[in-house]
Amino acid sequence: MKTKNEKTYKILLDLESKLSLDLRLVKLKNLDTLMLFNSEKFSKIIADKIVFVNGNNGRVDGKYNPHIATELMDSHCNNWRIDNLNSCIEKVFTYCVDKRTDYIVNFETGNVKRKLNRDERICRHCKAVVSKSEIIGAYCEKCLTCSDGIAYRFPYHGYRGKYEIRETKVNQSRTPLFGAEIERDYLPGWSANFDFDLKQASVESVKILYADQLKKGKLNRKSVFMRDGSLQEDGLEWITFPQTYKAYKKASKKIDSALEIMKKYNFGNSDRAGNHIHINRTFFGDVGNNNDESRFAGAKMALLLNEFWKEFIAIARRKDTSYTVKPSQNKNDKIFSLVAKTLNNELAHGVSVNLQHKDTIEIRIWGGIDSASDLLLFLDLTQALGIFAKKKSLEVCQKAKFIDILNYLTDKKEHLTEIQKRLNEKDIKKHDEDIENLIKEVA
Repeated sequence: MKTKNEKTYKILLDLESKLSLDLRLVKLKNLDTLMLFNSEKFSKIIADKIVFVNGNNGRVDGKYNPHIATELMDSHCNNWRIDNLNSCIEKVFTYCVDKRTDYIVNFETGNVKRKLNRDERICRHCKAVVSKSEIIGAYCEKCLTCSDGIAYRFPYHGYRGKYEIRETKVNQSRTPLFGAEIERDYLPGWSANFDFDLKQASVESVKILYADQLKKGKLNRKSVFMRDGSLQEDGLEWITFPQTYKAYKKASKKIDSALEIMKKYNFGNSDRAGNHIHINRTFFGDVGNNNDESRFAGAKMALLLNEFWKEFIAIARRKDTSYTVKPSQNKNDKIFSLVAKTLNNELAHGVSVNLQHKDTIEIRIWGGIDSASDLLLFLDLTQALGIFAKKKSLEVCQKAKFIDILNYLTDKKEHLTEIQKRLNEKDIKKHDEDIENLIKEVA
């Protein structure tokens, strides 16, 4: 909607005319009088703030334009250098200039745009005019897939931005936040073209995950795509920004749709694929640079994983554990030795409870996922493990039963039956009675 003082001007440029090459189109501020040099060379100009400037020694010559404002728009005049008219127009409008076309100039906002054909669109980011088939929401494919684009696959650990929290009013000391590393292995078919598959998988996934934002033309990154050397062709690792379990559950349909798109272009689950989940250290009570609380909670989680390793591996359906080593201890060691190793950061990056990150604790035990329900199961069990370790003392953790951890699940009704099924697949039936009783309690 135009404001009261907003003016829009239409200019019809005839570039077939034999213009002097030292003329340049610039937009000026506070220009009351328009004087045109060689204006007879134009078939039609309707404007009161457009001026064609003659250049002597690369500077504006006021002899032809005595009322020129002293301040030129930087985006239209490159340090006052004067180029030929065709070059200047191409720079200003950022698209190929037709020999004869209409331009709309809005001097209140500084916008200049060409009247589009039926099959043309303007990219909100680069302002280029592209065909309708190349536009996604308000953005062109080139901008979405370029370096640092929303659909760009970064090098391993190559994203240097901040993993921002998009949810509002989240108390991080009371609510755990989770960032997931969802690995998609490349599973090529007989006619596979990796570059094509990668582009389509990332672009089509972005269309699903950012549907509303793409239409509005304002993107707030919620995840990144990254390489991972443990996967075929470095695969496609989908890393989500910190979110609550509730947010993941709300987005489950989008997650399922994105996974299906990736699978369509040969990115899916395999024995090599894993799923790592990060928990914010602030949830465990860390203040400032003091990570003692979260390190001690991490030690208790390592203790619990050590005790119930078979159960967690069975639920995780993790086949290759070379990237998620059991935090084990020797039989002759005292029970506190594992805690000491964890507190002293003696456990390597590949151990199932990784404390090497500054702001998060990483649980690396989970296998690849086939659906959002798999991800929600792993998130819920990670959350239950974290809450139990936060609330319970070391002595309680030493004597804990597996059902004690399951009792802290958020969605018991949805997940207990699946957990029981996966345990039975590995012939782990000693928890059946406890799980059945818990299912009856929540039924």
